[in-house]
Amino acid sequence: MRNYPTLYGSPLLAPASVQPLLRDPILHWKKGRSAYEGAHTWVTANLQAPGGWPKEVRELLAQSPDWAAAEVVTGFFEHATALDTAQRPTNSDLMIVARMQSTLGVIAVEAKAGETFGDTITAWNTTPGRKSRLEWACNFFGVAPHSCGALRWQLFHRTTAAVLEAKRFLAPKAIMLVHDFAAEPCWVDDYRAFAHALGFSEADVDRLSAPRVIEGVSLQLGWVRGSHHGGSGNA
Repeated sequence: MRNYPTLYGSPLLAPASVQPLLRDPILHWKKGRSAYEGAHTWVTANLQAPGGWPKEVRELLAQSPDWAAAEVVTGFFEHATALDTAQRPTNSDLMIVARMQSTLGVIAVEAKAGETFGDTITAWNTTPGRKSRLEWACNFFGVAPHSCGALRWQLFHRTTAAVLEAKRFLAPKAIMLVHDFAAEPCWVDDYRAFAHALGFSEADVDRLSAPRVIEGVSLQLGWVRGSHHGGSGNA
């Protein structure tokens, strides 16, 4: 394969249309799991809600004058973004391209329903290839690898995807958004530690962080709480 894939298929007209796109359509499509809840929330909002946003996301974006009037242009579930190499890309649960007042913005959505943010960097960094990728990611954010061992690797590569996709769409603004469907927020301390280590102030639940410019993109972190949806796993 010479080029990285950039063509996509038909519109999603029902939440169940997302199921075949999942990496494991059987395991991950269960009521209460992040993939199921995220699909129901975002597909329903895209068809019915103002601007195409879930209500809680629209309220979060209203905290920022730049994002307050934004509208969803398009979005891609399980969107793969190449990192330092084309091998083993990061898959965002949903990548949103939004129209802002005079430009575009990108939001990488990481849906959670009690799941962790994966291994710490110390536990994950076990091969030469991973060491090289870590050094690349740390250089990307301007942090030292030796200071990141307790941080969660998933937060690194999902946040990197937000910036890389913003650059691809020539969008000057981006958000890495945790959309949390748990009854009570889980693993918030991991999120706060990551934000603090990378220099994002004001990062907390139901808050947008202050922005930081990464590779020419004004990047913010966000965490918003959603709610579960009724119905069976086949809905």
